[in-house]
Amino acid sequence: MGRHGAVSGEIFEAVVAEADAAAQRARVARGDGHLVPARTGLAGRWRREPCEVAAAAARAVDEALQVPPLQRLALARVTEMEIRETDDALEVVQLIPLNGVGACIRRGVCYPKTGGAVQGPRRDARPGVTRSLLTVGPKGHVHIRAFQEAPHAAVFHERLKLSVSGAQLKVEQKSQLLDSTAGGAAEPIKHHCIWHRV
Repeated sequence: MGRHGAVSGEIFEAVVAEADAAAQRARVARGDGHLVPARTGLAGRWRREPCEVAAAAARAVDEALQVPPLQRLALARVTEMEIRETDDALEVVQLIPLNGVGACIRRGVCYPKTGGAVQGPRRDARPGVTRSLLTVGPKGHVHIRAFQEAPHAAVFHERLKLSVSGAQLKVEQKSQLLDSTAGGAAEPIKHHCIWHRV
């Protein structure tokens, strides 16, 4: 197995172990046996607040992953998302608007609340998958950890923090390229954006 394949497997195992530990801490903190609460309060349609700092960070991630131009444009256009929830799963759907026709492309991933890994599309639109899992931290924040293998192996962390009123959602993101040309993992790129319920 090549260097990137070996690193990829080790990193995903570390991500899964970290998520399992976080899930266990959350279960202990809540005093129950559920990995994720039956309802997180995140269900609904959300619109992203414009933020140039977050947009610049997203562009830096796209450049590091060498995301193709058409995919970059599509990712930059995502200003709305829909979160659907059942007792067993949480689905996050990005709504990518089409030019001036009022229609959109729906790109989503459905995460089981059992804590199992799920496969979804790669962020860079290359063939292959991103493996992700969802957990809830001790403070009730939803965590999504995702990993894509080489080429451009990377780990993505998202933390979704719902406001007390339930009208605002802060999404903190950290992306790290694992197979940089410098011979090791690159510095993580961190940013956050604010979404408002519509």
